[in-house]
Amino acid sequence: MQTWINSIRLYGWCCLAMASNLEQVDQATRFVGRETELNEITQLLENTDCRLLTLVGVGGIGKTRLAVQLAKGQQQAFLHGIWFVNLQPLQSGKQIVSAVVDVLGVVLSGHDTPENQLLQYLHDKNLLLLLDNFEHVLDGVEFVTQIIQRAPAAKLLVTSREALSLPEEWLYPIEGLPFPLDYQTDKAESMTAVELFVERARQVYPNFSLADHQDSVVRICQLVGGIPLALELAASWTKTLRCSEIAAEIQHSLNFLSSNLRHVPERHRSMPAVFAQTWEHLTEREQALFKRLAVFKGGFQREAAEAIAGASLPLLSSLLDKSLLRHEAGGRYQIHELLRQYANGKLNEAEIEALTETHCRYYCDFLAQREPGLVEREQVKNSLAIEAELENIRAAWQVALDRRQLDALRKVTAPYFHFCQMQSRYLEYVDASGLAADSLEGAGDLPGLAQVLVFRGWMLIRIGRFEQAAAGLERSKALFEDFRLTPVHGMGSHPLAPLTVLAVIRGDYAYAVALGQQLKREMAGGLDKQNLGFACYGLTSAYLNLGDYAAALKNGAEALNLMTETGNHWMSAYCHIELGNVQQALGRYREAERHYRDSLRIRQDYKDPEGIAVAAKHLGEISLLQHDYEAARQLYEQSLAIYQKLNDQGGLAAAHHGLGQVAYQAGAADLAAHHFQKALDIADRINFIPLLLSVLIDIGALMLTHDLKNRGAELLRLVQNHPGSNQQQQKKAAALLNKNSTLADAPSPDLETTLVALRTELLDFVPVSPAAKASPLIEPLTERELEVLHLIAQGLSNPAIAAQLIISVGTVKAHTNRIFGKLGATNRVEAVNKAQELSLLGDKPFPKN
Repeated sequence: MQTWINSIRLYGWCCLAMASNLEQVDQATRFVGRETELNEITQLLENTDCRLLTLVGVGGIGKTRLAVQLAKGQQQAFLHGIWFVNLQPLQSGKQIVSAVVDVLGVVLSGHDTPENQLLQYLHDKNLLLLLDNFEHVLDGVEFVTQIIQRAPAAKLLVTSREALSLPEEWLYPIEGLPFPLDYQTDKAESMTAVELFVERARQVYPNFSLADHQDSVVRICQLVGGIPLALELAASWTKTLRCSEIAAEIQHSLNFLSSNLRHVPERHRSMPAVFAQTWEHLTEREQALFKRLAVFKGGFQREAAEAIAGASLPLLSSLLDKSLLRHEAGGRYQIHELLRQYANGKLNEAEIEALTETHCRYYCDFLAQREPGLVEREQVKNSLAIEAELENIRAAWQVALDRRQLDALRKVTAPYFHFCQMQSRYLEYVDASGLAADSLEGAGDLPGLAQVLVFRGWMLIRIGRFEQAAAGLERSKALFEDFRLTPVHGMGSHPLAPLTVLAVIRGDYAYAVALGQQLKREMAGGLDKQNLGFACYGLTSAYLNLGDYAAALKNGAEALNLMTETGNHWMSAYCHIELGNVQQALGRYREAERHYRDSLRIRQDYKDPEGIAVAAKHLGEISLLQHDYEAARQLYEQSLAIYQKLNDQGGLAAAHHGLGQVAYQAGAADLAAHHFQKALDIADRINFIPLLLSVLIDIGALMLTHDLKNRGAELLRLVQNHPGSNQQQQKKAAALLNKNSTLADAPSPDLETTLVALRTELLDFVPVSPAAKASPLIEPLTERELEVLHLIAQGLSNPAIAAQLIISVGTVKAHTNRIFGKLGATNRVEAVNKAQELSLLGDKPFPKN
């Protein structure tokens, strides 16, 4: 009997749980993504304390779709069902009762009010009411409170652009779908914003291929911030426009995001129409502030909003409640880019002019005020503060350039340089400072130009443009002398500092000593300990290469003490590297490793990728010297990956050189030749003489052990006799030659002729096996695939290949995947090695870029 009763109860429960009107809600397309949100909201609904849960977000963000999808998975959890109530058509909160009554099918009778009759009906019901678009009827929130108080088993799931602001309310903000950032393009296909765009695009253009349009699709997703409605509207244009054109149109005008599809409700047929509904519900003061906030790029702090837009905390809170702003944990406010475009469209020309000027002045001052902290003491704190405001700072810099505000440019040139230097933003500063230099020179401000050229020279050295750096720095040096200029306070702000480092890179160590000593004399006895420290730093490297280890240690210790004394911990990491290099040359590997690890620790504190790569490379050298080849390989690969992202040419060459040394020691001659070839190409292209000579020594050693002894000896003698070789290189070359003393003497060849010949020699270094010759590819590579393969062999990244061949990155990836498939390779190194075995690269030597 009890089993029968339980069965009846279970049957009744199931029948009641099936009570719902969710199937009547129009869901014309497949629901995409939101797994994280679904899980988190489900957990909130299961919390007995959560009776009123509001999904709050801007129009078009997908609140309704998410709520309905969630509700469909909860139907077994509510005995009396889940009921969707569309509040959008209502004109007043007084109509909420009627809307709920109609959905539930409650029969009203008698003299009691409809509200009381409905509440009496709900009193013992275990159900979920899904109240959609509540922002239209916020004057009816009191009825929500009544339900919570008088229907203890009922729960309410609300969607709204504005919080209900009730004590019982639990808020869950809805953001856009995840989309790839610039460094995540390889993960684009797995991001749900991209997935949604592609799916909707294929509804209007069945042959749409992500591989052919990936870069532009990613850009579209970024521009709309993952807002589902905006993605769907953008995708509807793929039947008539290329994705690159769609991205350009979105960037140009928000009005582009519109659609005439019949199934789309009128209020959702354009993003301006969606936002207009929210705009109309704002007070005049809220509208005035909201449109002024459009001047900000990438968010803002409350202090900036007060100073630039005249914001008050109550008004900011009100816009926050209406989903027009987001408040982050660190105190920053964010405004969605599409909302910012909409607000900007509400400004007139006079308002734009005044706001832009105030914004520029504020952020130039903001940057200038942080200059002392960037150079000394609180470097990490100030660097992070600037990073948070970087979009606003870039906008202010551009305004100062456009309006030729020379005072502003002079004021921010140094702190902008220090920030970009610490964060490895070399190309950004090269481009920005180039424009500043043009403006200053055009205005006849030669002293200002002289200082900009110093900072720009440092960054040009960073990216391997040594000739360009030298020209600018020599001009700066002449201007400093002509005008008897004093460098601004800061790191390496005197032209002699980067010129000393450049002389070391070129292998002119005596000239480097002369420049370093001149800078040291000029700075001695003064208050500029930063440039004095840079003089000692440059001299450390120069003396090391000359073999004067005592002088190198003395200057290195002096540089480290000066940087520590001034609180310039970022630069002290470089001093540790140079001291480690001296200790390594002296054979004191434990001391060298200690300095390298101290440098790495500092760089990690600063989150400085270039500094981390430098330390990793040098730690790889120590592992190699201690015969720990696996550790060395991992460190060099870590370094290589960072340098590839930074496009640091000197670093790339050094990392490839290290990987070649590891492969040589492991007996992998083909892989060693592959990495040496890459290192040689880059070092030659940027004229990095010391590194070039080091690579030649190792290629010579490789040839000595592979029946190419005479050629190997020629390379070693070339290094011995080259004026740019340092003492360590000469000793290493001599030691290798002494081991092979039976080799006949031969005149050392010319460097340039040797480099040209080596390109072919290294490609043919490993003989093609008979098996490889007898096994041609089943499916030959196309002409375009061969072009891509040669550029891969040069070490070019996908974006660099795309730029050279004038195709998209997505197309490069597609070609690369086909190349891997045809060659039976799983990565670039395997593909190049297989291509060498099949003589696919021999007919077309690597071109010099």
